[in-house]
Amino acid sequence: MDSFFAFMELNSSPFTDPFSRSRLAQFLDESLPVLLVVLSIGRARLHCIEATSYADPMKAMSWVPAARNKIRHNLQTIAGTVNPSPETKSLILALTVLSCIFELMIDSSGYGAILILESLPMHVVQSLQTGHTGPLSSQFDVGLLAGYQYIQAAVSLTCDQDTFLAGIQFCEPAAGSELSQNLDTTAAYSLSRLLVLLARCNARSIQWLEQARRVAEAEPTDIPKPASLQEILGPSLLEFGNAVFENALEVLALADNIRPKPTADPVDPQGFSSALTAFYHCAIISVARLFTDTLWGIVGKTPAADEMPHLESHALTALAVIERKLVSVGAESLFYLPLITTIGLEIRQKDDKRRVMRILNDVALTGLVVARTYKSDMQLAWDLIKN
Repeated sequence: MDSFFAFMELNSSPFTDPFSRSRLAQFLDESLPVLLVVLSIGRARLHCIEATSYADPMKAMSWVPAARNKIRHNLQTIAGTVNPSPETKSLILALTVLSCIFELMIDSSGYGAILILESLPMHVVQSLQTGHTGPLSSQFDVGLLAGYQYIQAAVSLTCDQDTFLAGIQFCEPAAGSELSQNLDTTAAYSLSRLLVLLARCNARSIQWLEQARRVAEAEPTDIPKPASLQEILGPSLLEFGNAVFENALEVLALADNIRPKPTADPVDPQGFSSALTAFYHCAIISVARLFTDTLWGIVGKTPAADEMPHLESHALTALAVIERKLVSVGAESLFYLPLITTIGLEIRQKDDKRRVMRILNDVALTGLVVARTYKSDMQLAWDLIKN
């Protein structure tokens, strides 16, 4: 169990703070399913740390299949509770996030975490909407909800899929409450929302581009007076394109809101607020990259178009922030993995690429074997760009 808490408490983060010893104590005393997944995460981490090579840290982990099946069974049983109490909702979210973390420590494909998220009953998620329950009243619940949204959105973004979370208004801390004044807590909530909106924007931009290409390519070329591209696409596609732009502008506005203002709030290089700077720069890169196809020019000036010449600078700034943040690598590093690909695709120098690989190596060594997949995907992307 000490291994688990060393993993979770190494760096302070609102995403991992719910799993500190003090906050998880009640669940550990009262819930055997939570105890099982906590012990399993701790055990998996120890195996990775003690492995002579991170290339195959799962070799000596014959206990994993049985533990994995039991963890999944426990989650499905508890998540099936009809009309769960607030305490049971917290338990379900805690088990969901912890089970995802465990899967990402034992399965480099990440597919197990996807199955965990897909198995969460919709009625549990819907019960967390505004109007179904009162404002969130504990940092524990805010952190759990933010962590769940973040992981769900990260999976959707990786798979180029839309996310139903974008259409849900989740409960927030009560306005004016002490909890709502906690900058790290509110930032984590906003950050999760940012990733949710980015996942939707990414999926819909791909959908629009596929439709626009089909329509444009189907237009006859032998007519005396060819129609303009705007006429070819028609009002419905142009309206859809504008909606995608509005979605992207919402992402950029949210990114700007969470960006630390050093003049007002001095930033600790290893504090959570410093990480927000990296998310800000990566949001700009992500939005700008969605609209590089010239067809988007028919809709209008693309969001973040002026930032296109500066994307490598944004990437290097974000990379430096993450390096400082992850001087010591714990469970918090999981929530920075989605940034690494965004950063890596924009950098060109070999030394900077080595810096990216060093981070991924460190994350894999600490127990999150899914970082190995990020590493191989990153190398493949660089090879394709070079060729």
